[in-house]
Amino acid sequence: MLDYKLYSDLDYHDIYINASKQLIEVYRNEIVELHHIGSSSIDGTTVTPTVEILTVVKDINRVQGYIDEMNMIGYSIAALSPDNQDECLLFTAIIEGIAFYVLIVERTDFNGIEKRLAVRDYLRTHSEARLAYKQFKHNLHKLKLNQHDIHNAEREYLKEIEAHAIYWYRMNN
Repeated sequence: MLDYKLYSDLDYHDIYINASKQLIEVYRNEIVELHHIGSSSIDGTTVTPTVEILTVVKDINRVQGYIDEMNMIGYSIAALSPDNQDECLLFTAIIEGIAFYVLIVERTDFNGIEKRLAVRDYLRTHSEARLAYKQFKHNLHKLKLNQHDIHNAEREYLKEIEAHAIYWYRMNN
């Protein structure tokens, strides 16, 4: 029997919940909040099977003591401060064909947390911006770029809407 699901048929919310449960098992009381971010958290914008999790912790320095446990569940540390703006850790994994990105930030990093949630919520509620983002992602993936170049292009695109998203987020929260 061949078990096959199209990327568009995957239930990313359930995948996020299951991955979050694993993170809670690893970090236990270090976690303050978990948020599903990125394309798979926004209906209709997923181009590749990817789940991004924003993990807010009490003290980012204590998180480094859990690297072995993360390795045991399939994650490897990819970067310290991947966007060179926030103090954070990035863990990645590919599990059953799905790329997982776990971004860990300290709860005192209000700007890093706010901008990610603002962009996510803005795209969830503004259909015109969401459709433009979806089209951008489709066009970008047609170019057959490597993951690093795709990530950089997406980051630049999202920076363009970030100020609008943060303003909107602050006005509505």
